[in-house]
Amino acid sequence: MYCTEGDIFENEYDIEDPSQWKAVSYQPEVQSTSRYNAVNQFNVSFIIPGHGAMFQLTEDHKTLLKNQSSLS
Repeated sequence: MYCTEGDIFENEYDIEDPSQWKAVSYQPEVQSTSRYNAVNQFNVSFIIPGHGAMFQLTEDHKTLLKNQSSLS
């Protein structure tokens, strides 16, 4: 089990509503790919976001992140 932390995630709800983090991102395309890579490369189970409580990452979250990344 791994965790990722920091400002690539604002809070749990920014996965379903990317406008929350894109509004404050300096490089949305890079950040989108970083979010996906952080989860995919390390098989992350939990995220400690920059501005919210820790949350468990679901398969639905992972699918949304993949669809949002520039890698998809």
